[in-house]
Amino acid sequence: MLGVKELRTKLSEVLLGQIATELPSLVTEIDDKLQECRGQLDQLGEPRATVHEQRLYLIKISQKFQSLVDNARVGTYTDPFFEKADTDLGYQQRLRAVIQNLNRQFAKEMAQSGHARKVLPTKNTSSQQNAVTRDAFIKEVQELMRRTRGRELPGRFNSLIVTDLFLEQSKPWRKIVTNHVDGCWVATKQCLELAVTSVAGGPAASRLLQNVIHPALEVLREEVASKANELIDSQVLYHPVTYNEQYLEAVHNINDQRRREFCSGVIENFFGSTPTSSVYMHSRSYDFNTLINQLSRRQEMDDEQFAASEAIDCMEAYYSVALKRLIDHVAIEVIERKLMTALSTILSPIIVFDMSEDLVSVIAGESESSRAKRFKLANQVDVLIKGSETCKHFAGVQFSDLSSWTRDDESQTEDATSVTTNASELTHSLDQFAEERPVESAEVECYQLAEEIGEVPVESAEVGRSRKKNKKGWK
Repeated sequence: MLGVKELRTKLSEVLLGQIATELPSLVTEIDDKLQECRGQLDQLGEPRATVHEQRLYLIKISQKFQSLVDNARVGTYTDPFFEKADTDLGYQQRLRAVIQNLNRQFAKEMAQSGHARKVLPTKNTSSQQNAVTRDAFIKEVQELMRRTRGRELPGRFNSLIVTDLFLEQSKPWRKIVTNHVDGCWVATKQCLELAVTSVAGGPAASRLLQNVIHPALEVLREEVASKANELIDSQVLYHPVTYNEQYLEAVHNINDQRRREFCSGVIENFFGSTPTSSVYMHSRSYDFNTLINQLSRRQEMDDEQFAASEAIDCMEAYYSVALKRLIDHVAIEVIERKLMTALSTILSPIIVFDMSEDLVSVIAGESESSRAKRFKLANQVDVLIKGSETCKHFAGVQFSDLSSWTRDDESQTEDATSVTTNASELTHSLDQFAEERPVESAEVECYQLAEEIGEVPVESAEVGRSRKKNKKGWK
């Protein structure tokens, strides 16, 4: 008949063996939980109890922020921050690409919609809303010239009439430029918000945006808008000024084009057919003196009509030069020099160094909940590390050797006590960190039997009773 010693050894063997079957999966769960806790601690960042620690934390963030913004601004998209370019998020992060595309759209819109009136050839019957034929436009200009006549001689036009015509023609510029600058500013804001969220995250990112980034962006918005209005005013509030040879070339090209159209009409009427590059003369006589006279006569028989036509030519030539100049100036002076170059200084180490202690604490200080969370996570990490080490230690025990003991009673008693002690130590470690896990009935019975013979410490016995009662798993 077996005695208490044999029962003690058997129960210890069963208890330790039952625990051993759970160790591999438990070790995996512990490691996963440990990785999760460490990840949450990394998100919280380093402890920031003092103002010095908080300022150092912000300086590190500002360095990372500057690096990301510089990469996005110059078009170097090698940092892991940049998502795939074919996604909306990846495109918003690529600020240089967005600005380049917006500038191209701006230039296209200025060329297509920057003029208030579209002057068409006389024969053109387009029904565009802002279109006007040249003859109709000349009549409007003639009336305007009569109302603004100065000391110019007959057949000449007052140079100020070109100013009036240009101001009227360039009215859409301000709205187009303003919309373009606002669009670039919005794209910049989106990129900076993504960068701040990437380098800071959590409450610190929200407070940085609220107290630093957004206020700085609003100031920058006013500056770029002021610069854009300054450029527009320089073009539309003063009399036309240019020393660009393209202006004279544009005037000559306009005159040549109109002269070509006039000659084409004369030849068509003279020969009775549309002029082509090749000519086939029939057995018919032509009076070329008549042709020469028709080609050499003036297009506008009236002096005022001629002056109005010349004024329109000058206005169109100056408009084309001023349009190109404004497009380049907006892209360079406003977008590049005022907007893009200022991004790196919005949140820099110098800015952080000059911050007041109160502002530093508001942005980088930890809330009570964050400190409590950090403390709880740190304790969990310590417990999980110890638990992992304990489980991995006992996972190496050869439990099958327990069933083949052949030593004397005294040796068996000593080894059984050691095994029981090890089992109690392991269960005590598991109780500190394990999540809720299903408990096998055999495990509960082992605790119960071990308790009855007095071989499980009081603490482990209480745990066994608790598990038997609710069977919800490790507590």
